[in-house]
Amino acid sequence: MSCDSIFSAIIYVLGNYTSQRISGGKALDKNSILAFGAYGFLFGGSIPHFFFECLEWLIPGTSNLAIVKQILFQRLIFTPLYQLFTLYTISRFEGRTHRQAIHQLIPIYVPILVANWKWLTALSVINLTVVPPVLRVVFMNLVGFVWSVYIATKRRKASDRRGGSGRGGSRPGM
Repeated sequence: MSCDSIFSAIIYVLGNYTSQRISGGKALDKNSILAFGAYGFLFGGSIPHFFFECLEWLIPGTSNLAIVKQILFQRLIFTPLYQLFTLYTISRFEGRTHRQAIHQLIPIYVPILVANWKWLTALSVINLTVVPPVLRVVFMNLVGFVWSVYIATKRRKASDRRGGSGRGGSRPGM
C-alpha cells in the first residue's frame, strides 16, 4: 500500500463529500463517496505517480525546452486520456453500466477538459518547474481536491438536468 494511494483516496473522498455538502443535498450519496475513494486508492495516486516518473525518463532535463516539452506532453496527451479514464471509471465504480457511464461522459468530457486546460495549466507549469519531482504527485493531489469539488459539481448538475440520480464527481484528470 503506497502513501500516494492512501493520500489520493482521502483527497477524492473529501472532494466528493465537500461537493455534496456545497450542493445542499440533505442525504449523502455514500455510493459516490465510496466510488471516489476506491478510484483514488486504486488509480488516483498510482497513475500520476507513474506518469511523472515516466515523464522524467521520456523527456529528461531541466532546460526551458525540456520543460516546455514536458508540459505539452502532460497537457495534450496525458490530461485528455487521464480525464476520460477518471470520468468513466468513477461512473462504473458508482454502479453504472458501460452504456450509462458513456451517456454521462459525453456531455461533460469536453467542457471539463477545456476547463482543466484553462485553469490547471499554470499549476502544471509550477509543478514541473518549482516542485521537486518527489513531491509532484502530492502537489497535484492538493490541486486535485479543489478540482474534484468542481468536477463532482459539474457531474451532479449534468445528471440532474438529465433527471439522473444526482451522483457526481470526479477528480482531476490532471
